[in-house]
Amino acid sequence: NGTVINVDGKKLRGSATKNEQQTPHSEGGKSAVHIVQAWCNELQLCLGQYKTEDKSNEITAIPALLEWLDLRGCIVTIDAMGCQKAIARQVISQEADYVLGLKGNQSKLKEAVTELFEQAGTINEQELRLETGPEHIEEQNSRGHGRLEKRVCRVLPAHLLGQELHLEWPGLQSVVEITANRYIMATGQFSLERRYYISSLKAGAAEFNRVVRGHWAIENNLHWSLDVQFKEDQSRKRAHNAAANFGIILRFALGLLKNYPEKISVKRKRNKSAMSDKYREDVLGI
Repeated sequence: NGTVINVDGKKLRGSATKNEQQTPHSEGGKSAVHIVQAWCNELQLCLGQYKTEDKSNEITAIPALLEWLDLRGCIVTIDAMGCQKAIARQVISQEADYVLGLKGNQSKLKEAVTELFEQAGTINEQELRLETGPEHIEEQNSRGHGRLEKRVCRVLPAHLLGQELHLEWPGLQSVVEITANRYIMATGQFSLERRYYISSLKAGAAEFNRVVRGHWAIENNLHWSLDVQFKEDQSRKRAHNAAANFGIILRFALGLLKNYPEKISVKRKRNKSAMSDKYREDVLGI
């Protein structure tokens, strides 16, 4: 039904001391625990998490996490670390669609997509409308947090990459460019950022804008809540699997609090749960 599932990693910074993280493993050092998690912003729930030793292992952790989930009809968004043919194939095999960030780790594809958008002005407009619909370009303007932003999303059919490159990626239908022009009102500074994505969706620019913006919900609604409300980054649980296990409890608790219908902050819900047995039981649903 188009529900967006965001997959992203989070480092539990306090799960190893700074000295341990800076010391080579061969000399007794250790990495902080890294969690790969799946977040559904529509449900305000963390659907699952998978522990890895460090960020470089996300490529193997993502398929394991996805295997646990019923993804039928969903749209899975993953940043550039997850832009792998095997992951794309797995998402398709689980009857879902993917939107994958594209960066230098797929240099051949990134170069081809960048070049395609640079030459997009020479592509027949009528052909584009027939293949992608009239809305293959969308512009959004927003103002907030002390800045003005203009976002332009452009979508092109993936077959324009050429048959060889197109067929290398399972289910590939669209390539996407999002250009963000930002103006910081306090400093008068301008910035320009271009991001690229590949997707198995055949959709217009408005849909891709929705999905890509939705991906950042995992930062704002999950990571921020865990660090600000539950102080996860400051936690010093370091024995065995304590950090990862407690992380499961935190995410479960956060889901209960976010989904409790009273229109107050998570912080106030936590305080009321601590002070009232009845309120806590209502939140727990018992």
